[in-house]
Amino acid sequence: MNFSTRPLTAAEILPDAPPVKVGMISLGCAKNLVDAEIMLGDIASHGMEVTRDAESADVLIVNTCAFIDSAKEESIEAILDAHEKRGLRRRSGQKLIVSGCMSQRFATELKCLSGCIHGSRSDRQRRRNRTTGC
Repeated sequence: MNFSTRPLTAAEILPDAPPVKVGMISLGCAKNLVDAEIMLGDIASHGMEVTRDAESADVLIVNTCAFIDSAKEESIEAILDAHEKRGLRRRSGQKLIVSGCMSQRFATELKCLSGCIHGSRSDRQRRRNRTTGC
């Protein structure tokens, strides 16, 4: 048997299913924007479709910042707004993922939002945050 070491794409796992649509809301500094672009590149390379329409997304990622109070407030508003909108028009299987600083600093609090998954930070993000504080 020949086992490949590369990860399977979504299309290889579910060949007859339409591609998973993933949306992204990126908040905070330019470094968060770079992280968001890297995540979206990974998403596209695994056979998923990137969409600008957050409401039609099967998965919506809110990439947050919690470094200063105003950024924390913006992140909280974006998460609650996305959660509320998705709750009103929720389709089976829709997911809300919170990534970035806030997902680490407030992981316990985020668990109270039904259907919300808090993402973990990449090693690159952790290394970067040792120097930037976020």
